[in-house]
Amino acid sequence: KTTTCLFPMNEKSLLSSVKLQGLVRQVDARYSVDPEVEDLLVELSEQFIDSVTNFSCALAKSRQPNQANPTLTIQDLNLHLQRTWNIHVPGFEHDSSNVDLEAVLYDEQEKLRVKAEKEIEDLVQKDMQAREKDLRKMQRNRSKE
Repeated sequence: KTTTCLFPMNEKSLLSSVKLQGLVRQVDARYSVDPEVEDLLVELSEQFIDSVTNFSCALAKSRQPNQANPTLTIQDLNLHLQRTWNIHVPGFEHDSSNVDLEAVLYDEQEKLRVKAEKEIEDLVQKDMQAREKDLRKMQRNRSKE
């Protein structure tokens, strides 16, 4: 399964190169950001937002399992930010009593485990194919002798 970013990098990025340069100038006007670093920071910011959004939505779904359209709340976002990134948003305390965080974490870990197993299977398959190819090549060379 391929993960799709909710905010693909394009001209409508949440953090554009111009905005990033402006942020750097606010800190110190003498500094600038290398274009490669700009691209990396823009991509990282989009991945961060995508990660927080996806995980927070999973928390909302876990918290409201019987609702067809669960509502994402600030508590879902805040809980993920605190637990995963150690980011504390002032003024927003979470109430984790309704959230089965362990179930959500287990589900995420299971997805990662399945993905890792698939990657290992693919690597083993490629290795086996390469070995078979080498073996056939060796057999052809022997038959020529």
